[in-house]
Amino acid sequence: MVSEVEGALRQVEPVTQPTLEYVVVKPTLETAPLRVRVELLEGPNSGGAEDARQRCVAAIKEGVGVEAEVEILERETLERSGYKAVRLVDA
Repeated sequence: MVSEVEGALRQVEPVTQPTLEYVVVKPTLETAPLRVRVELLEGPNSGGAEDARQRCVAAIKEGVGVEAEVEILERETLERSGYKAVRLVDA
């Protein structure tokens, strides 16, 4: 499912600039909603943050078929790895 989420997020231009940085939060309960954290260059307090969040929610719904809670983060908030990106994190 992580690769499907990535494909959906790649359709939302504001979160792909300069690169797409996101993580899917592994739920603690099976009934918990899908949670995705996405970095936005302008950050969560910018005028375009809510629009970007809504576009991400819609893209995931359309591309993956599930409702998601999307959290917009400041750029460079998510941990970076020198190797392969970590895309699934614990809640």
